Amino acid sequence: MKTLAKIAMATVLMGTLAACDSIGGGANYSEGDAKAGSAFRHHARDVVAGLNPQCPFSAKKDVLAQYDGVNKRFDALKKTISDRSFETDLALVEADYQYYWEVNTVPCASPDGENAAEAIAGEVTRVDGQLEQLEKIVGGL
Repeated sequence: MKTLAKIAMATVLMGTLAACDSIGGGANYSEGDAKAGSAFRHHARDVVAGLNPQCPFSAKKDVLAQYDGVNKRFDALKKTISDRSFETDLALVEADYQYYWEVNTVPCASPDGENAAEAIAGEVTRVDGQLEQLEKIVGGL
């Protein structure tokens, strides 16, 4: 998509959100909130994608347990941002991610290849760093 079209879509979205009286549990989401939330949305996209891979590395519960710690931290973050403009930002990120995979497909390799556990460990480390950034943005946890 061309940059001008992206800017136009973002402007329409910000205007629509600013026109709403009650978004995110009663928080009044303004154009300023949208701008301030840009760093949050940037890091949140990586977290949402990392915790919801389109092509899972493994189907084994013991291997997938590596995600438990970052999943718990992400759940705690969600509780912290309840009734704040960041709640709206996260809802937008999650809806965009879901929609993207509704209209796109990717061929996936079979899960549990020889390096599945190492791949998950790397992804957990990456997500951990993104969560740390989110926690700093929202005021720490």
